Amino acid sequence: MLTGHEPPLTLGPATRALLVGLRWRARASLALRGLGSVALVVVALALLSFALDRPLRLAWSSRAVILVLMLTLLGAAAWSRLLRPLLTPLPDDELARQAEARHAFLDWRLLSAVQFARPGWAPGPETSRVLAALVVDDAERCAGGVDAGRVVPAGPALQAGFRGGVVLAAGLLLVCGFPEAAATWARRNLLLSSVARWPQDTHLVLEAAALDQATGTAVVPHGSELALLVRAEGVVPKRVYVETWGEAQGVEAQEGQARRSELLVLDALGDGRFRVVLDEVTAGFSFVVRGGDAEEGPFRVRVIRRPWVDVLVIRVTPPPHTGLPARAFGVDAGSVTLPAGTRVRLEGRVSKPLAQVALEELPLGADVATLHTATIVDGGFEAGLVLERTAAFRVDVVDRDGLGLAQPLRFSLLAQPDRPPEVQLALVGVGLNVTPQATVRARVGASDDHGVVAARLRLKVGAADAPRDTALPGLAGQRAGEAQAALELDELELSPKTALTLWAEALDADPRGPNVGASPAVQLRVVTPEQLLAELLRRLHEQRLELDRMVLEEERLAQGLAGHDQATLERASRAHRDVGRAVLRAADVVDGVVAEMTSNRLLDAATWDRLTEDVARPLRALQQGPLQEARDLAERAAQADEGGRPAASLAAGAAAAVMASELRAIVARMGRIEELAELVGTLKRLIEKQRELLDRTRQGEPRRR
Repeated sequence: MLTGHEPPLTLGPATRALLVGLRWRARASLALRGLGSVALVVVALALLSFALDRPLRLAWSSRAVILVLMLTLLGAAAWSRLLRPLLTPLPDDELARQAEARHAFLDWRLLSAVQFARPGWAPGPETSRVLAALVVDDAERCAGGVDAGRVVPAGPALQAGFRGGVVLAAGLLLVCGFPEAAATWARRNLLLSSVARWPQDTHLVLEAAALDQATGTAVVPHGSELALLVRAEGVVPKRVYVETWGEAQGVEAQEGQARRSELLVLDALGDGRFRVVLDEVTAGFSFVVRGGDAEEGPFRVRVIRRPWVDVLVIRVTPPPHTGLPARAFGVDAGSVTLPAGTRVRLEGRVSKPLAQVALEELPLGADVATLHTATIVDGGFEAGLVLERTAAFRVDVVDRDGLGLAQPLRFSLLAQPDRPPEVQLALVGVGLNVTPQATVRARVGASDDHGVVAARLRLKVGAADAPRDTALPGLAGQRAGEAQAALELDELELSPKTALTLWAEALDADPRGPNVGASPAVQLRVVTPEQLLAELLRRLHEQRLELDRMVLEEERLAQGLAGHDQATLERASRAHRDVGRAVLRAADVVDGVVAEMTSNRLLDAATWDRLTEDVARPLRALQQGPLQEARDLAERAAQADEGGRPAASLAAGAAAAVMASELRAIVARMGRIEELAELVGTLKRLIEKQRELLDRTRQGEPRRR
């Protein structure tokens, strides 16, 4: 044990110098070898990164992963080959062992001296302090003969350093020889630039209508298609690809659904143009375009929803004169018919704030549409117009994102013009020929959708310019009505052969100008009373001849039925019907003749009454009484069995005989009345001629033969 009077043993200066030199020599060798290895790793990783990125044009994400791997490998190499060896402690006893391993003459002297010189060493039972001091001194004498180059050889370290230097110099020579490629590699793989590009033979230009080239973002309406057109310049590749990632195109990403990538092959259009269409894009995504040695992107597609019209209400206010109430309807009402001049107001509610509204009106048959001003209001738009013509309407909007409706709203409004009133004119009691003293009675009917304001009966004499009007106040203010009017022709002092034109007109209340409706015109000819009377007597005579033929027909039926003739029995019912129609026709003609005689003041009231009471009414009574009974008996006889047919046929014949007898009596009265009427007419003509002769005599005119 050491005492306070005995200091610890210390190594001599030569021994200490030897150990320090070995330590620094060892660390220099480790550093040189480590730096050579690190330089080799750095150059190798750089060349590997260059070899991958230059031909493959790696994406930013791939380059980032490779950079992380490179830094990891470089750090591992620096730690294992440089830092950890340098940080490893080199104790004196370890250096002494290495020296004694290379120098046999030391024979454990140096190691023992180092151990005896430790601060905590103390002599033991087998070792004395004096012996230890002798060993330390002996090591000091031997230290000068130790060759440090044999303990830590310089050759391997220098070789490792040389190799590292050569590799590093080769890398620097490559950088100096290809500075642009080296700079591009550094920007892409060390700085991870997204804009640095390798020199390439192919250049791709992406064209898309919705693509903003400045931001690389395309805004696509939800559910629409996106067409990507790529133009290749330089060396045109055989194929061009679009790689997408994000939400799958055309499918709404559901909650928890993994995003995926997809590689699309573009269709070659020729001339270096390629195209692909993405249908029904409903979710945003990103993509890059690749072809040959070129890559463009990444680009981003942002999907936004189009606006849509929640509600479109069409409010209409018809013109006041129509009396129709205001109402509202939607575009689902189809084509709606409205009076022309209706005020139309559109009120639309839209899903997004608007920047522009377009309301176009294309009238039927027009080539150019009219653009109406629409007002943008909170939540939608409003627009107003006046419907003058039938037109198709188109509503489109543009929201603040610049998107319009997927399909513009279309509807039609049918403008119903205010039609002129419908007017009918019927003459009562006159035909197309009238006498100068006739009373022309007319029945005028008029109708209008929105009411008649005024009506009149118009009469034009010959070629006169101004017609004579007769007001019909009974039709004013009515939607549909009928009025009677009478014109006294004797007030006009007409002469025979004068032509009269008669028609009726009605006006409505259209504020844009009243519409005039007119009835078909009726042409009347003024004739002398004698001419008209002759015409009327001719009609009576024709009917009397027809009735004579019917009498003969009934008599033949009576004879055949009384004689049980089968052919007569089969045609009896049909023959009675023919007779009935002739009888009614004759009654109508007689009534018409009486009406014309009355209106034209021909003959006298006694003649009129005689024709009505002795001819027209008996004919109608005959048709409803005996003729009907004779037809019924004839039908029963035809349907009777063999046993009852003779009696039935006999009864039918008797009825036919009665019918013939009564009809003959009416015909006889009709003949007498015709003769009387003709006689009265002749007397009137004679009286008229005498009156004219007397008037001329009084006026001193020469007598005419």
